[in-house]
Amino acid sequence: MIKLWLLTTEFPPFVGGGIGTYCDEFASQAAGAGLELTVFVGDRNFANSSPEVSCREATTVVRFNPLKVPHKPGLLADAEMPWAFYAMVMERINGGDRPDIIEAQDYLAIAYFLLDDKERRSSILDRIPVAVTLHGPAYAGWVIKRENAFDLPRFWLAEMERFCIRRADVVYAPSQFVARRVAQPKQIAAAEIVRNPFAVPPAEACGQGEETGVFYFGRLEHKKGIFFLLEAWTRLGPAWPDVPLTIIGGYSESIMEEIRQRFPALLSRSSVRFTGLLKREDAQRRLRTAQVVVIPSLFDAYAYAAVEALALKRLVVLSSDVGASEILENGVSAFIYENSDPDGLENALRRALALCPAQRAEMGERARQAVIECSGPVAVGRKAVVAREAIARAGTGRRPRLRLLDQLYCRSIRNRLLRRCIGGLIIARIGVIGKPRWLTLS
Repeated sequence: MIKLWLLTTEFPPFVGGGIGTYCDEFASQAAGAGLELTVFVGDRNFANSSPEVSCREATTVVRFNPLKVPHKPGLLADAEMPWAFYAMVMERINGGDRPDIIEAQDYLAIAYFLLDDKERRSSILDRIPVAVTLHGPAYAGWVIKRENAFDLPRFWLAEMERFCIRRADVVYAPSQFVARRVAQPKQIAAAEIVRNPFAVPPAEACGQGEETGVFYFGRLEHKKGIFFLLEAWTRLGPAWPDVPLTIIGGYSESIMEEIRQRFPALLSRSSVRFTGLLKREDAQRRLRTAQVVVIPSLFDAYAYAAVEALALKRLVVLSSDVGASEILENGVSAFIYENSDPDGLENALRRALALCPAQRAEMGERARQAVIECSGPVAVGRKAVVAREAIARAGTGRRPRLRLLDQLYCRSIRNRLLRRCIGGLIIARIGVIGKPRWLTLS
């Protein structure tokens, strides 16, 4: 058995998105792939001041509040989260427990101080490979939403996320798409393409009742493409007055206010419905009756929302910027459009709605088979193989040299004064000569 420690900010019963769903699915299948799994969950809503260790089937869960981890070296804002994970992992290792490999999400750079520790001449982590799974770093969302990524301390969080991706011993990417968008050019070839695991429900659980229209499934936010869908439905809705649009997913009040301001006429129609955030079982029950499920994301590493709908034999319309589109064939198992085409989503929806129920069912069956072949038990098995290879390489003790820029950054991140000085110089440079190349998304 391989002893794997998984670091995450989301884990059941509190599953808020794709990271939590990934951890839930991975934990349920890890033992079957020969992985002894321990999950470290950094939860800011966890009430206890000391860590709580529990068992969930074959998985050990260490839950803690990162705000209550002592001995933080004066870090600010989101830098406290990576330090808390580092402190918890080192405490457990110093206590006599030791993993064969550590895996962490890229989001919020929670593996930063672990990887920083490995850059020292002699580290207790030397022969423990650290893997980073690409779910979608925070800075990718800022770029898509056109938010200022150079404010402090936000800028440093983005640099910490990039550092983790650059210096990880293994980079797991659920799709070529996210590897191209997030990883550096030299890392694209090195990234291990391992689809996210998903336990496909049995065929009898995919039973369909009366079709109840078009469904959007996912959180309402800019990068999920909700505004593009509403714009397309403004033009499409009158052609299908008897087909309702149901929007399943949580939302902030600011997003809902923007929707009210931009689409007052659309919201006045009784055919547009918002359910809010639903429990996973309730959402799946509704999806079973969907004519079409739309996933119009502008950036999605894999999109469990799409995978769940595909596994239920639903006909899915999704953008090519959704990682799951790579396992599908356009016009055969789903309808895939390019976000660069302003009419792409509208045309794809027209094609999907023009099909008869039998044709949609046939495409749904093909989609389900694609999920079984790519995200079934084979996904966790593939991850176990890559983990064994990484452990074998770590036994040699060889790691590539750290770039000079990263060496300077590793030393400056703990020093608040130097951090502010360097940040000010960088912002000044941006204002004078424009954004430097090394601060771009990739």
